[in-house]
Amino acid sequence: MSTLTQPEWAAVISEHAAEDQTARKLIAQLLALEIASLAFCRLLEKWARGDAEPSTPGRRQAALLLEAAT
Repeated sequence: MSTLTQPEWAAVISEHAAEDQTARKLIAQLLALEIASLAFCRLLEKWARGDAEPSTPGRRQAALLLEAAT
């Protein structure tokens, strides 16, 4: 694994997984989901404040990808 700090739940998954490779894949997928979810929530908060930019679906998708990258 990398030197990044893993959430506590990652250790639990690793300890109880039948195979290490399966645990690593699941942890990576769950971390990606967590990051994308937080980015989406930040984007929704911006829109709730009245910052309706970006206003089109394509621009919203681009903004969501940009938020996930930061």
